[in-house]
Amino acid sequence: MKKVYAFLAVFLMAAAVAGQVKYDSHTIDPPYVEAGDDVDLTVKFHEGLTKREIYSTQRDNQGAKVPLKSDSKVYYISQISPKNTATGKYILIKQDKRDIGNVFPGETWSSSFGFHIKDDAPATNYTLVFEVLKTDMDGVQTPEVVISKDITVKVSGEPKFTFISDSELSAGEKSQFTVTVANIGGGIASQSIVSLNTTYPITVLKSASTSIGDMKSSDTKTISYEVYVDSRAEPKAYTIPLKLTYTDKSGTTQTVQEKLGVRVMTSPVVSANLDSIGELTGGKEATATVSVVNKGFVDAKFLSIDVL
Repeated sequence: MKKVYAFLAVFLMAAAVAGQVKYDSHTIDPPYVEAGDDVDLTVKFHEGLTKREIYSTQRDNQGAKVPLKSDSKVYYISQISPKNTATGKYILIKQDKRDIGNVFPGETWSSSFGFHIKDDAPATNYTLVFEVLKTDMDGVQTPEVVISKDITVKVSGEPKFTFISDSELSAGEKSQFTVTVANIGGGIASQSIVSLNTTYPITVLKSASTSIGDMKSSDTKTISYEVYVDSRAEPKAYTIPLKLTYTDKSGTTQTVQEKLGVRVMTSPVVSANLDSIGELTGGKEATATVSVVNKGFVDAKFLSIDVL
């Protein structure tokens, strides 16, 4: 029984001394990354041994108990590298290796790396590989990977918008004019406002500006404006200037301008007047003269007149 107990004590002490480097967390600054940005990555990790004094019986020359330390011959190095071709093409790492040195049991360390996102980087997720290598002070020992962690860098694009609107309005009528706004870019447009700047013969009857809030990537929103078209409007194509303002990630107000095309439709405005009529007597025919006028802007085709 004594031998078994001694074996367990030796095993526990050996396990405690060995320890293990463990990943804790990482941060990316700025958290919202776009093409052209310079980015800082900080990774935290620690030596996994935390109960070293329970199993350690190390003492100094005077017999006093001393804290257990990692083997001073062990040397740690951290590094990052692109995981795939796309990451290597669009992410330029400024310094890929950091010397850590000796890590005490229970001690927390961090490594920081800087990299640049190329200006033409598409909006997508890129992957960096963070590794901690265990070697010796002289670099003679073949490095052993003790931590390998994939780190995703999400690169967002700038907001980009498309606009689709009603194509026809009728002269002399009130109508609901709808505009559909879509953010087909990769960025977020905050506090977005859409405004119409109509001119004769089209008038917005109520507010010409509408707040649509935040527009994330792939968001689509439809706005409706009540408009009136003057009855004397010539039937043809008109343009309605549109302006969209939003706040970008840096807090700067951005403006997008677009011209919406719309065709104004009209109907013939026909009037008939009785100009003259002959004497009406029983059993005889009389001649009546009627003038017909089209005051509209479009032709009245296949016109027929009935005398009742």
